[in-house]
Amino acid sequence: MEGIYGLVQYDFTPFRGPLANAFLVLLNALFFKIKLIGVHDVYPKDHSEFLLEDYDDNFDFVIVGAGSAGCSLANRLTEDGQWSVLLLEAGDYPSVTTTVPAFHKTLVGSAEDWSFRLEKDEHACNSFENQICTISRGKVLGGTSSINDLIYTRGATFDYDKGDYPAWGSNISYAILKKLEKYQEPDDFYGHEGLIQLEYANFTDAPKELLTMTYESLGYSRMLPSRNIGFEEHLVTRYRGERFNMARNFLTPIKNRPNFYFSKNSEVFAVGLAEPVDKRAIGVNVSIRGEHLFIKAKKEVILTAGAINNAKILLLSGIGPKDYLESKGIKPYVDIKNVGKNLHFHLVVPLYVALDPCCSTCNREFSTEDDLVRDTFNYILYRYGNFSQTNLNEFTAYVAPNLEKAYVPTVAISHQFFKINDRYLEPWIDSIKYDPKIIQSLVKHNKERAIIVFLVKLLHPKSRGELYLNDTYHMGNPTIIPKFMSDPANEDYNVLLSGFDFVTNLTDSMKEEQAEFLDLNIPNCRNYRFCTPAYVKCYIQNMAYPNNDVTSSTFMGPECDDTAVVKEDLEVHGVRCLRVADSSAMNNIPIGNTIATDAMIGFQMGEILQEKWDKDFHSVYKPHPYEIP
Repeated sequence: MEGIYGLVQYDFTPFRGPLANAFLVLLNALFFKIKLIGVHDVYPKDHSEFLLEDYDDNFDFVIVGAGSAGCSLANRLTEDGQWSVLLLEAGDYPSVTTTVPAFHKTLVGSAEDWSFRLEKDEHACNSFENQICTISRGKVLGGTSSINDLIYTRGATFDYDKGDYPAWGSNISYAILKKLEKYQEPDDFYGHEGLIQLEYANFTDAPKELLTMTYESLGYSRMLPSRNIGFEEHLVTRYRGERFNMARNFLTPIKNRPNFYFSKNSEVFAVGLAEPVDKRAIGVNVSIRGEHLFIKAKKEVILTAGAINNAKILLLSGIGPKDYLESKGIKPYVDIKNVGKNLHFHLVVPLYVALDPCCSTCNREFSTEDDLVRDTFNYILYRYGNFSQTNLNEFTAYVAPNLEKAYVPTVAISHQFFKINDRYLEPWIDSIKYDPKIIQSLVKHNKERAIIVFLVKLLHPKSRGELYLNDTYHMGNPTIIPKFMSDPANEDYNVLLSGFDFVTNLTDSMKEEQAEFLDLNIPNCRNYRFCTPAYVKCYIQNMAYPNNDVTSSTFMGPECDDTAVVKEDLEVHGVRCLRVADSSAMNNIPIGNTIATDAMIGFQMGEILQEKWDKDFHSVYKPHPYEIP
């Protein structure tokens, strides 16, 4: 149970009359409404006890990981009732905190976060605690969709069309996403009859007007579906003020299906392989509440545990580089040299810009105790107000600095806004794990001035990270070597530098608001004069960090491609009936997060499996054959 702090005991003995009665009505309403936040009975029943004690049969399909892809796939595979499906999740049910959008940053480093630690890297994170960055990924039912910032983005058409894989092209991918979406306002672009609850955040306590005017002054306009350059407000995975993670979207409607089984606190360590003639997945080795057992799959095992854990599970199963596996004492079953060798990260550089205390287009008020009382009251009773928001991060600009007539953006710029003396600033910075001196500097600046944070994100990284098994404990979190900005042509650094310059020019155009790029007195950069080229390079190396997106550790390729890990149907090369069905299999990282992409991949995986195992089924989500003249 989450603790409650700051309670004060009061003597209500002399409190009588109509006001006392009205107050009691209010208290009862508050207690009733707060009990409804984050209730677990909306989720499927936990069958872990059943698996440990009673179950002695096989499941048709075993899905490993209940994130966006796993939830979508489980929904699709159980649809017609002919197959039994088991969904395994290493984490627990989502906590109450996950339901409240404004608290998403407090989940970083919690029990619901894998908190994957990255090895030290000279090109980024140098001003973080111990020079170490972490990647937050959801260790909870719903996966990262339960702990992220709620932003929903499909990705751009070029994200899907880069590779020559028609089944995963933008036409089919967008058609699936439109089927899955449930946006309840009139709109031709998004779907209206699916399961993914979507709405606009409509965050008003921020200088959106100022940002809009500033971007427009530089020639940018609000984006249309057919355009990739400009600014827009993203939809969020929220309904009536509450986060709707992908478990709430996909599993709540099917929780009572008799062919669907779910087990929480069930961590899979390896896939069982049979090899009398050829290698075939036959089940998984899993630890359920500390007890190890083997669960059989009659038809297929599908990994949907994310780019880091999928690669780890394959390596522990003996699927990976032969020499490496032998050096770790693991029997190699299939020699695939690039398992875990192609990690894509989105690197982010935050720029902190202070505004004139008398800014005409932003909230000039100080953050006060009354704000907290108002926000708490409004959210508990009505599910609206600041607690229903995630700050200004849904307002994002996609730009290509230094490139004329660009069609594809090179950086995305999202935003955060903190009014003077804002109580939300320190928790937000704490979640990034900066050096305490930097945190102190930012908090000091915020005592007098409002701050906009411009988060410059590298969209198309050329550098590739790698992961290996934990040397101390193979089944622990793997060793992740990010290799940030290590590409030979230095393109990643130059793109981030162009984004840095773009924001400083943007700041110059905000003269009426006396906007000023803040000198944070970064300890490692004190030897460089502020805003000189040497300082900027130092700033990027010290302040840049990866956001939560990571993909491509088990990337796709044709059967003849010995560098790829999975085939176009997402089956692992050299292993029958074992699939990897999430953004691990993508060849490149999309420009947004992977929540929507993973849901699409999970659904399409269901189509592929149903077409394989049900000869009467023919999916409509397939590329049309070329017309022959």
